[in-house]
Amino acid sequence: LPLICHTYYCFRIDTMIQFHAWITLVAGVYLMSISGTIYLFSTYAYDLQTLMDYSPTQTNFISTMANVGTWAGVLGGLFYDKAGAKPTLWLGSIMLFAGYFLMYLATSKYFESQYWMVGIFALLMGQGSAWTYTGALNTSIKNFDPVNRGKIVGVLVCFFGLCSGIYTSVYRIKFFNHNVDKFFLFMSILLGATPIVLSFVTNVVSNPVKSVSRVYLMYLNGIVGALYIAFTGVFGESLLKDVPKIYLLIPLGVIMVSFIAIAAIKTPVVTFSRQATKSFEIIQDPATAPVDLGIVQSLKKPEFYLLYIAFFGGIGSGIVILNNITNITISKEDIAPGTTIHQTDLPYGSAVSTFVVLFSVFNTFGRMIFGFLSDRFIKTIPRAGWLTFVNIIMLIVQIYFIYAKIPMMYPGMVALGLAYGGMFCLIPTMTSDFFGTKNFGTIFGIVGTAPALGSILLSLLLAGKLDDHFTELSAITVINSYGDSNLFCIGADCFRYTLWITAGTCLLSTTTSAVMWMFANNEKKLLRMELNIN
Repeated sequence: LPLICHTYYCFRIDTMIQFHAWITLVAGVYLMSISGTIYLFSTYAYDLQTLMDYSPTQTNFISTMANVGTWAGVLGGLFYDKAGAKPTLWLGSIMLFAGYFLMYLATSKYFESQYWMVGIFALLMGQGSAWTYTGALNTSIKNFDPVNRGKIVGVLVCFFGLCSGIYTSVYRIKFFNHNVDKFFLFMSILLGATPIVLSFVTNVVSNPVKSVSRVYLMYLNGIVGALYIAFTGVFGESLLKDVPKIYLLIPLGVIMVSFIAIAAIKTPVVTFSRQATKSFEIIQDPATAPVDLGIVQSLKKPEFYLLYIAFFGGIGSGIVILNNITNITISKEDIAPGTTIHQTDLPYGSAVSTFVVLFSVFNTFGRMIFGFLSDRFIKTIPRAGWLTFVNIIMLIVQIYFIYAKIPMMYPGMVALGLAYGGMFCLIPTMTSDFFGTKNFGTIFGIVGTAPALGSILLSLLLAGKLDDHFTELSAITVINSYGDSNLFCIGADCFRYTLWITAGTCLLSTTTSAVMWMFANNEKKLLRMELNIN
């Protein structure tokens, strides 16, 4: 295969027959829309917990294993850097199918399974998501000019965030009727087939695209999709209760198909390339060195560890609320300890689905907003400045959830989504800014273990154990539609201490982000001094 060399890096194109960068970007959008199903866990967590008679810690273990699988993407990054997009997507497809299909078999009671086995299946599903995410993101980062990297990352990762809203709408249709086993079978087929099909139009192009004007149409598409999901999620059980849920999926299908039209406008779908041409890397941040660093070199830079800590504290704290939103909501219900109640009689029983949808929508907005702003104001505010801002929001959210009653949790989920999405747009972009794109897959795979570690330490070991402890002291019994019962912690203590600790981790991540901001400003001053001297 021909070697494509740029001013600061070289890479091999995937094939002599190339699909245009915009076609590959649309394929990336579709791939991202199936890669973020870890955020869907809260939608079916209660049904899974009651069906399988799991404790909060056991349920947390499964969600944590899914998070670990998704964010421990080092192997996927290493494999991508060596083998390219297509083999990465093929293996991702196999793991997605295997993970969801094994969870289907376990929940359908085809064999006796323990919670740790389902956790391993979730880990496998998460790895499939990670490899699919890597194939989509890394390819389009190389296909577009670095000066527009924030916008490209923003449009891709926004659909990673919107994924939970899309599939929450699917889970609500009458066909599934809260049957997690049927849903897992559906997901295994859909997610197993999609990466294989889209791999054939996913390739690195020989000349990165400089003009990205049509990316704003993609942003608009994402905004329309997010607003539609928000409307159906909030009003689906009231204004739209007489409309069959499956009909509400039709506009979403139209929105997703319209991306093909945007990409095909005045674009040759396929080109034939027989020689490499040089292209010049444009430095997108005045504080960024125009070099591609190796893995060892990257690990020697202080920015790597500052970025890692910021990712760990900010996202790890957000995962605590996201993974435990069902239990947090029930703990705030005005019900006396010792009560036995059916799930349909819970005053705020339907609130969790709305919370997941709100998070999904504003997670999407956060990725688009901070992707755009970090490019638009790059000369005045480094990306580290925006990262500091979103970490401050995450800190406030942790404290807010300690005191908020259930009706006030809605704006909390909005703020959580914005901060969470902002981080997941800024961190990959900053990783490529600091360390280049040559080894981006591997380096970001290592950085990506930070939220996985945060999920283990903060969600599983901290939140899960404290929830179990306080469940023994004060609990209610909730009966689901199958007739199964489960204990849930009730009272302010259930998550109070957990959230104060996660607020502390957010303070740490805010501090490290501020230090990176200070580094960036100091480098700008040095650059200006050098220019003045010359």
